[in-house]
Parts: sequence; structure tokens; C-alpha cells
Amino acid sequence: NLKSVSTLLSADSFKLFKGLALLEVVGNKFTVVSTDATALIRLKSECEGSRLDARIMLSEKVIKSLEDIGMPTSLRYSETMTCLEQLNYKLYASRSTATFPNYKAIIPDKEPNITVNRAQLIEALTKCSLISGELKQANLSVEDGEMLVNAGHENSGIAIKTKVVLEQSGDNVVRSAYTLHLLKVLHEAKSEQIRLALYSDSSSIVITSPADDNYLSLVALIA
Repeated sequence: NLKSVSTLLSADSFKLFKGLALLEVVGNKFTVVSTDATALIRLKSECEGSRLDARIMLSEKVIKSLEDIGMPTSLRYSETMTCLEQLNYKLYASRSTATFPNYKAIIPDKEPNITVNRAQLIEALTKCSLISGELKQANLSVEDGEMLVNAGHENSGIAIKTKVVLEQSGDNVVRSAYTLHLLKVLHEAKSEQIRLALYSDSSSIVITSPADDNYLSLVALIA
């Protein structure tokens, strides 16, 4: 007796990172979470159907199969099986017994303090990633409505600095970050403007969208 959930699932929901993805059904809310331990993306949507609350793991093998047949429009599940349906295709898989990280515990309880154009920030980080060495580190300095993004290469002595205009609330911020990790989640955020919760402490950066309350991503920063 498979319980059924109908929802809109996009390709981005599943192939964000290699490894496991978590599908969480609570009431009429459907959540997809994917992580690779350096970054995390959470997508939410509403769902319909006869359902029971559940936490369902999708393996990398199942995710790969979905890429081949197309993204599902509905999910059916029991205590031991899942069935992902897309038009004339049905993909059956055993429920994984793997444990997904407690992602809720690692999302900082921080209010967004920066609003910035996503494309401009991607451009600045991409420039820095070209010369920032193996670790791809960049320094982020936010002051008086501007973010200075700079990086250097120790061996060559080459450095690059670029500025991004933004809306700022609260104190100035100085932090370091892995540019490739930031770029990975910024490319998945589809809105023109994004909000950052970026603080001068050990907390991770949280990225949300003013246009989509169902989107959240997180990147672990360099302390």
C-alpha cells in the first residue's frame, strides 16, 4: 500500500550534489535536501495526495536513473519501498537505511544582513577563483554598502580585487570563504537578487531568495 504524493520536482532538486538526497514529507509540505558536507541546498514545495509523514533517502544510483528518464511528478512510498513516477515511467527502489545529517541543526539562526545582485557576485567570485590557489580561498569584506572580494596566489604573487555594490544592514563584515563552494550554490539560486546572512564569526553563510521563500542554501566558511 504505497502512499502517494504529487508535487513539482525539478532537475535541480536531485542532482545538486553527488551522494544521498533527503526527501522529507511533513503534512502538505515537501522538502528536498542535498549536501556534500561543504555546502547544502534545501528546496521546499507543497504537495497533495494521501500521505504519511516520511523521511526518504535517495541514493546516487537512483538520482542518476532520474537524470536518464526525467524528473518525477509524483512520489509513492511505503515503509520499505519508494516509487518515483514520470509520465509512463515508474522507478522502484528499496528505502535506504542510511542516516542523513541533521541539517536543521547546522543552519545558523541568523537574519539576512546583505542583499546583492547574484550575477555580479558570481562574476566577482569567478575572477578570484582563477588565481586563488588550490584551496580557492577569497576574502570577503563588507563595508558601507560594498563588498570587496579579493584573492591572491602565493607562488606567483598575483592578486585580484573586485567590488560589488549591495544593500547592507548591521555591522561591517570581514570573512574568508571557499569561492568554489559559494559559486556552486549561487549558480543554483535562480533569482536575480539574493540575501546573505554573512557575519564575522564562525557561522556558515546562509543564502536565501527574496523572490522564493522555499529556497535556502548554506556554505561552510573558513574560520
